[in-house]
Amino acid sequence: MGRLRAWMDRRGLALKWFLSLFVLTSILLGTLAWNSLHDAEKVLKRQYLSSTETLNDKINHILDIYVDNIKTTLRQLSVRPELLRGKSEAVPVLQSYSDLSQGYVKTFYWIGTDGSIYSSKQLIYELVGNPQLQELYDLAREKSRVIQWTEPYESKLSGKTVAFVQPVYDASQRFVGVLAAEIDLDTLNSRLLPLLSGYDRTFTILTAQQNVLSIEQESTLIPYNVYPRTMSEAFREQLASLPQGVSAVSGPKGKMTAVKSFGNRMGWSLITLIDENYFYRATSDLSDNLKQTALIWFAILILGTWLMTRRLVSPIRLLISKMDRVHNLEYPSAIAVGRSDEIGKLAQSYNDMMSRIFQLVQTVKSIEQDKKEYELKMLQSQIGPHFLYNTLACISSLSKQQRFAEVDETIRSLTHLLSFSFDKISEFVTLEHELQAIRAYAYIQTIRYGNRFELAIEVPKELLAMQVLKLSIQPIIENAIFHGIIPAKRKGKIIVRATRRNQELHIVVYDNGAGMDRAMSRSVLTDRFIKKFSRGFNHVGLQNVHHRIGIYSGSKYGLKITSSKRRGTIVRIIAPIQYEPAVVSEAIG
Repeated sequence: MGRLRAWMDRRGLALKWFLSLFVLTSILLGTLAWNSLHDAEKVLKRQYLSSTETLNDKINHILDIYVDNIKTTLRQLSVRPELLRGKSEAVPVLQSYSDLSQGYVKTFYWIGTDGSIYSSKQLIYELVGNPQLQELYDLAREKSRVIQWTEPYESKLSGKTVAFVQPVYDASQRFVGVLAAEIDLDTLNSRLLPLLSGYDRTFTILTAQQNVLSIEQESTLIPYNVYPRTMSEAFREQLASLPQGVSAVSGPKGKMTAVKSFGNRMGWSLITLIDENYFYRATSDLSDNLKQTALIWFAILILGTWLMTRRLVSPIRLLISKMDRVHNLEYPSAIAVGRSDEIGKLAQSYNDMMSRIFQLVQTVKSIEQDKKEYELKMLQSQIGPHFLYNTLACISSLSKQQRFAEVDETIRSLTHLLSFSFDKISEFVTLEHELQAIRAYAYIQTIRYGNRFELAIEVPKELLAMQVLKLSIQPIIENAIFHGIIPAKRKGKIIVRATRRNQELHIVVYDNGAGMDRAMSRSVLTDRFIKKFSRGFNHVGLQNVHHRIGIYSGSKYGLKITSSKRRGTIVRIIAPIQYEPAVVSEAIG
């Protein structure tokens, strides 16, 4: 509390006034909005669930009528004498009743005690059969004169179905067979879908043994197995354990409300599932109205604050803001002076002071820029006379030996290297051009020293267009040859690799030469350790490369050196990513 009070004491009058009113009104409006939305949601939910329970009762009544029609059809069919007169008369009767069932029944069967079996789809039955008929026959014999029904099962003639069975007796009350009707669950499901399903709701019907009888296959509110597409076992058990009435369940989309009823004579339970988010979306209009009210009140607060601060607080805050940005003098701006009171005189004094400071800063910047350019020119490479002498001597020797191809290639490499060094158009070149200069330099050194070392360049194509400081890698290669490979007195290898790490370019130069001890490798880049290659291509040492990268890119960029005595040296160049729009020819490596 003390910190909050101290923070408020440091704020301006306008902000204090605005925050006080904003906090108080936000608490008031937030409380009213929460209570209104909560009450509206409870009323809506209560009414919606009540109407759902009423709808479930009507659906259960429809299911009773649906089953009564099937039972009536079986009773009417059971007294037809054609069933006992053989296939020629029984099959047409079964087919006619199947046509009259209006989609309630998909297949009728007659199972006689003499072993005869007839079907309304006799031809298909004779081809594929139906292994469930024996169970249907046994079920009808368990309770004589009572129509029984099965749990859902897969029939070869009717698909997923439930069968109703009726024992049949002749005029002398002798048991003569069983009538079975496999109902069309797809038709039943399609007739229930318009009544019970929607974007925010779905349904399912479970049998007395808690097996799924009917379900909306495309609903996103029910979790399904991948194959076959059936309700997940865990969710089915969750629904089966629900009591009658309203309960809370969880599904794939979160919380849901389940309305379960047992209002039919088959013992089937009808469960309606409603997405809990529906009740929040239903009150969205009220929520939008409350948001609009809050926005209007917020606009009134802003208008009042503006009217209060326009003449009193704004000029002072503007002056404070300008003075706080004095440390950034790249684009100094003056304060418009439109008044002659104390605030106006203070603003005029500020403008005069900033004008004088800006002139001084520009003078200092000009001096510093000249100094930096001079410093960079001093760091630029100067062609070493010994390098030129030794290279020309090599060319003369090759000419005397009539090795004209090597003479031509050496002259080309030297020309390319001199042109690359003397080019003053830009301090930056593409990584591809820098690597080409390295190849030319390495070729000249190979002509001079023979097969003393091998150069390998492993750089991805996509990095070749990136820009690097000119002559930033060549001095490292030169250092590796003269202070690593040659002193080691064995054939050496130099590897150049480049990678991108976030917004940084990392170039690694590795040689397996003589190496350095730990103390020397740490002091190479310090002012106490300065190396000059009197016999090299230029006088740009590792320290100068490190300083040049720091001047252009910042102090966090430059060289990092790791070395081990008699094992070699690793020099890592770290520079920011910079692209050259030119298209490179091919990958190097």
